[in-house]
Amino acid sequence: MNEIIRTDLLKKEYYTITVGIPQSGRFTAWWEHDEKNNKVSIHAHQSQDERRKQIITDVDVLRTAGPFALCKIGLVTGRTHQIRAHLAYLGRPVLGDIKYGNRKMNERTGTKTQALCAVRVTFLDIPEENTLHYLSGKVVKLKDPQIIKQFDALDKSKADGEKTTMHKIDMNTWPRAELFRFFSGVSQPFYSVTFRVDVTNLHAYTKARGISFYYALGYLVTDAVNSVVNFRYTIRNGESGFWISASPA
Repeated sequence: MNEIIRTDLLKKEYYTITVGIPQSGRFTAWWEHDEKNNKVSIHAHQSQDERRKQIITDVDVLRTAGPFALCKIGLVTGRTHQIRAHLAYLGRPVLGDIKYGNRKMNERTGTKTQALCAVRVTFLDIPEENTLHYLSGKVVKLKDPQIIKQFDALDKSKADGEKTTMHKIDMNTWPRAELFRFFSGVSQPFYSVTFRVDVTNLHAYTKARGISFYYALGYLVTDAVNSVVNFRYTIRNGESGFWISASPA
Protein backbone atom coordinates (compact mmCIF):
# COMPACT_ATOMS: atom_id res chain seq x y z
CA MET A 1 0.00 0.00 0.00
CA ASN A 2 2.87 2.41 0.78
CA GLU A 3 4.18 1.94 -2.76
CA ILE A 4 0.75 2.68 -4.22
CA ILE A 5 0.54 5.90 -2.23
CA ARG A 6 4.12 6.88 -3.07
CA THR A 7 3.62 6.33 -6.81
CA ASP A 8 0.24 8.14 -6.93
CA LEU A 9 -1.74 5.06 -7.92
CA LEU A 10 -4.77 6.08 -5.91
CA LYS A 11 -6.92 9.18 -5.97
CA LYS A 12 -8.59 10.61 -2.87
CA GLU A 13 -11.52 12.98 -2.53
CA TYR A 14 -12.14 14.82 0.70
CA TYR A 15 -14.98 16.72 2.35
CA THR A 16 -14.17 19.65 4.59
CA ILE A 17 -15.99 22.47 6.35
CA THR A 18 -14.34 25.85 5.90
CA VAL A 19 -14.64 29.05 7.89
CA GLY A 20 -15.57 31.47 5.13
CA ILE A 21 -16.86 30.55 1.71
CA PRO A 22 -14.12 29.91 -0.88
CA GLN A 23 -14.48 30.20 -4.61
CA SER A 24 -14.82 26.95 -6.51
CA GLY A 25 -11.94 26.22 -8.83
CA ARG A 26 -8.36 25.01 -9.13
CA PHE A 27 -5.75 26.80 -7.02
CA THR A 28 -1.99 26.69 -7.40
CA ALA A 29 0.65 27.81 -4.91
CA TRP A 30 4.09 26.91 -3.55
CA TRP A 31 4.59 24.73 -0.47
CA GLU A 32 7.47 24.74 2.02
CA HIS A 33 7.81 22.32 4.93
CA ASP A 34 9.35 23.21 8.28
CA GLU A 35 10.23 19.68 9.41
CA LYS A 36 11.44 20.78 12.85
CA ASN A 37 8.03 22.23 13.78
CA ASN A 38 6.04 19.97 11.43
CA LYS A 39 4.31 22.96 9.88
CA VAL A 40 4.13 24.12 6.29
CA SER A 41 3.93 27.58 4.78
CA ILE A 42 2.28 28.45 1.48
CA HIS A 43 3.56 31.09 -0.93
CA ALA A 44 2.49 32.71 -4.16
CA HIS A 45 5.86 32.16 -5.88
CA GLN A 46 8.82 29.81 -5.97
CA SER A 47 11.78 30.74 -3.75
CA GLN A 48 15.13 31.80 -5.19
CA ASP A 49 16.75 28.59 -3.97
CA GLU A 50 13.87 26.61 -5.52
CA ARG A 51 13.26 24.69 -2.29
CA ARG A 52 9.51 25.12 -2.47
CA LYS A 53 7.30 22.59 -4.22
CA GLN A 54 4.22 23.36 -6.28
CA ILE A 55 0.80 22.35 -4.97
CA ILE A 56 -2.48 22.17 -6.86
CA THR A 57 -5.81 21.88 -5.04
CA ASP A 58 -9.32 21.61 -6.51
CA VAL A 59 -12.14 23.16 -4.47
CA ASP A 60 -15.84 22.57 -5.11
CA VAL A 61 -18.32 24.33 -2.81
CA LEU A 62 -21.26 21.98 -2.20
CA ARG A 63 -23.31 23.87 0.41
CA THR A 64 -23.12 27.02 2.53
CA ALA A 65 -24.54 27.97 5.92
CA GLY A 66 -23.77 31.46 7.17
CA PRO A 67 -19.97 31.81 7.30
CA PHE A 68 -19.41 28.08 6.72
CA ALA A 69 -19.05 26.05 3.54
CA LEU A 70 -19.09 22.31 2.91
CA CYS A 71 -16.51 21.68 0.20
CA LYS A 72 -15.28 18.75 -1.85
CA ILE A 73 -11.51 18.78 -2.20
CA GLY A 74 -9.45 17.08 -4.86
CA LEU A 75 -5.67 16.86 -4.74
CA VAL A 76 -3.74 17.11 -7.98
CA THR A 77 -0.60 17.05 -5.85
CA GLY A 78 -0.46 15.46 -2.42
CA ARG A 79 1.82 17.00 0.18
CA THR A 80 1.91 17.18 3.96
CA HIS A 81 -0.93 19.34 5.33
CA GLN A 82 -1.70 20.52 1.78
CA ILE A 83 -5.47 20.91 2.17
CA ARG A 84 -5.34 22.57 5.58
CA ALA A 85 -2.48 24.94 4.79
CA HIS A 86 -3.67 25.82 1.28
CA LEU A 87 -7.20 26.66 2.43
CA ALA A 88 -5.78 28.75 5.28
CA TYR A 89 -3.59 30.56 2.74
CA LEU A 90 -6.73 31.29 0.72
CA GLY A 91 -8.31 32.81 3.81
CA ARG A 92 -10.81 29.96 4.26
CA PRO A 93 -9.32 27.66 6.92
CA VAL A 94 -10.66 24.26 7.92
CA LEU A 95 -13.05 24.46 10.87
CA GLY A 96 -11.49 22.95 13.99
CA ASP A 97 -7.93 23.11 12.66
CA ILE A 98 -5.71 24.04 15.61
CA LYS A 99 -2.52 24.54 13.62
CA TYR A 100 -3.75 26.59 10.63
CA GLY A 101 -7.33 27.47 11.56
CA ASN A 102 -9.43 30.28 13.00
CA ARG A 103 -9.14 29.95 16.78
CA LYS A 104 -12.06 32.27 17.53
CA MET A 105 -14.45 30.35 15.31
CA ASN A 106 -13.22 27.01 16.61
CA GLU A 107 -14.01 28.15 20.15
CA ARG A 108 -17.32 29.74 19.18
CA THR A 109 -18.57 26.51 17.58
CA GLY A 110 -16.95 24.22 20.14
CA THR A 111 -15.11 22.35 17.37
CA LYS A 112 -12.02 20.60 18.76
CA THR A 113 -11.00 18.42 15.80
CA GLN A 114 -10.51 19.40 12.19
CA ALA A 115 -13.57 19.04 9.96
CA LEU A 116 -11.79 17.15 7.19
CA CYS A 117 -12.11 13.54 6.04
CA ALA A 118 -11.50 11.37 3.00
CA VAL A 119 -14.84 10.28 1.54
CA ARG A 120 -13.80 8.49 -1.64
CA VAL A 121 -10.70 6.53 -2.70
CA THR A 122 -10.19 5.37 -6.29
CA PHE A 123 -7.45 2.87 -7.14
CA LEU A 124 -5.87 3.52 -10.53
CA ASP A 125 -4.04 1.07 -12.80
CA ILE A 126 -1.90 -0.89 -10.36
CA PRO A 127 0.87 -2.97 -12.01
CA GLU A 128 0.24 -6.71 -12.22
CA GLU A 129 3.36 -7.52 -10.22
CA ASN A 130 1.91 -5.67 -7.24
CA THR A 131 -0.03 -7.91 -4.84
CA LEU A 132 -2.79 -5.29 -4.74
CA HIS A 133 -3.32 -5.34 -8.51
CA TYR A 134 -6.83 -6.73 -7.97
CA LEU A 135 -7.81 -3.30 -6.58
CA SER A 136 -7.28 -1.60 -9.96
CA GLY A 137 -10.33 0.46 -10.86
CA LYS A 138 -11.99 -0.18 -7.50
CA VAL A 139 -13.71 2.67 -5.66
CA VAL A 140 -14.15 2.81 -1.89
CA LYS A 141 -16.41 5.51 -0.48
CA LEU A 142 -18.09 6.40 2.79
CA LYS A 143 -21.81 5.71 2.72
CA ASP A 144 -22.82 8.28 5.34
CA PRO A 145 -19.93 10.63 6.20
CA GLN A 146 -20.10 12.06 9.71
CA ILE A 147 -18.93 15.40 8.35
CA ILE A 148 -22.28 15.81 6.56
CA LYS A 149 -24.09 15.51 9.89
CA GLN A 150 -21.64 17.99 11.39
CA PHE A 151 -22.46 20.50 8.66
CA ASP A 152 -26.18 19.82 9.00
CA ALA A 153 -25.86 20.76 12.68
CA LEU A 154 -24.19 24.05 11.75
CA ASP A 155 -26.91 24.70 9.17
CA LYS A 156 -29.62 23.98 11.75
CA SER A 157 -27.92 26.25 14.28
CA LYS A 158 -27.99 29.02 11.70
CA ALA A 159 -31.70 28.46 10.99
CA ASP A 160 -32.53 28.37 14.71
CA GLY A 161 -30.33 31.36 15.35
CA GLU A 162 -32.21 33.50 12.84
CA LYS A 163 -35.21 33.27 15.18
CA THR A 164 -33.41 34.05 18.44
CA THR A 165 -30.23 35.98 17.64
CA MET A 166 -31.33 39.16 19.45
CA HIS A 167 -30.51 39.34 23.13
CA LYS A 168 -33.07 41.54 24.92
CA ILE A 169 -31.76 44.29 27.18
CA ASP A 170 -33.08 44.79 30.72
CA MET A 171 -33.66 48.54 30.84
CA ASN A 172 -33.63 48.45 34.66
CA THR A 173 -30.02 47.29 34.84
CA TRP A 174 -28.54 48.48 31.54
CA PRO A 175 -25.87 51.17 32.22
CA ARG A 176 -26.75 53.01 29.00
CA ALA A 177 -30.49 53.16 29.70
CA GLU A 178 -30.48 56.87 30.61
CA LEU A 179 -28.70 57.82 27.39
CA PHE A 180 -31.05 55.61 25.42
CA ARG A 181 -34.14 57.27 26.86
CA PHE A 182 -32.73 60.73 26.20
CA PHE A 183 -31.89 60.13 22.55
CA SER A 184 -35.13 58.22 21.99
CA GLY A 185 -36.91 61.56 22.32
CA VAL A 186 -34.82 63.17 19.58
CA SER A 187 -36.47 63.29 16.17
CA GLN A 188 -33.39 62.00 14.35
CA PRO A 189 -31.05 60.31 16.84
CA PHE A 190 -28.43 59.38 14.25
CA TYR A 191 -24.85 60.28 13.53
CA SER A 192 -22.18 58.96 11.22
CA VAL A 193 -18.40 58.88 11.26
CA THR A 194 -16.26 58.68 8.14
CA PHE A 195 -12.55 57.91 8.23
CA ARG A 196 -9.89 56.66 5.85
CA VAL A 197 -8.57 53.11 6.04
CA ASP A 198 -5.44 51.94 4.24
CA VAL A 199 -6.36 48.66 2.52
CA THR A 200 -3.22 48.39 0.40
CA ASN A 201 -1.93 45.28 2.18
CA LEU A 202 -5.36 43.63 2.15
CA HIS A 203 -5.70 44.24 -1.58
CA ALA A 204 -2.26 42.71 -2.22
CA TYR A 205 -3.08 39.74 0.04
CA THR A 206 -6.35 38.91 -1.73
CA LYS A 207 -4.92 39.46 -5.21
CA ALA A 208 -2.00 37.11 -4.52
CA ARG A 209 -4.41 34.39 -3.39
CA GLY A 210 -7.05 34.88 -6.06
CA ILE A 211 -9.85 35.66 -3.59
CA SER A 212 -12.42 38.43 -3.62
CA PHE A 213 -11.22 41.69 -2.06
CA TYR A 214 -14.78 42.76 -1.25
CA TYR A 215 -15.65 39.43 0.39
CA ALA A 216 -12.48 39.62 2.48
CA LEU A 217 -13.24 43.22 3.48
CA GLY A 218 -16.79 42.25 4.40
CA TYR A 219 -15.49 39.38 6.53
CA LEU A 220 -13.03 41.63 8.40
CA VAL A 221 -15.61 44.35 9.00
CA THR A 222 -18.06 41.76 10.32
CA ASP A 223 -15.38 40.31 12.59
CA ALA A 224 -14.79 43.81 13.98
CA VAL A 225 -18.53 44.29 14.53
CA ASN A 226 -18.71 41.00 16.41
CA SER A 227 -15.87 42.07 18.71
CA VAL A 228 -17.72 45.20 19.96
CA VAL A 229 -21.23 44.72 21.31
CA ASN A 230 -22.07 48.43 20.88
CA PHE A 231 -21.94 47.93 17.11
CA ARG A 232 -24.74 45.37 17.39
CA TYR A 233 -27.41 47.31 19.29
CA THR A 234 -30.82 47.23 17.67
CA ILE A 235 -34.52 47.91 18.23
CA ARG A 236 -36.85 45.19 17.01
CA ASN A 237 -40.63 45.20 17.42
CA GLY A 238 -40.29 48.00 19.95
CA GLU A 239 -37.79 46.08 22.11
CA SER A 240 -34.16 47.03 22.64
CA GLY A 241 -31.35 44.49 22.42
CA PHE A 242 -28.25 43.47 20.57
CA TRP A 243 -27.52 40.80 18.00
CA ILE A 244 -25.58 37.83 19.34
CA SER A 245 -23.45 37.90 16.21
CA ALA A 246 -23.41 39.40 12.75
CA SER A 247 -22.69 37.49 9.55
CA PRO A 248 -21.48 38.74 6.16
CA ALA A 249 -23.72 36.14 4.48
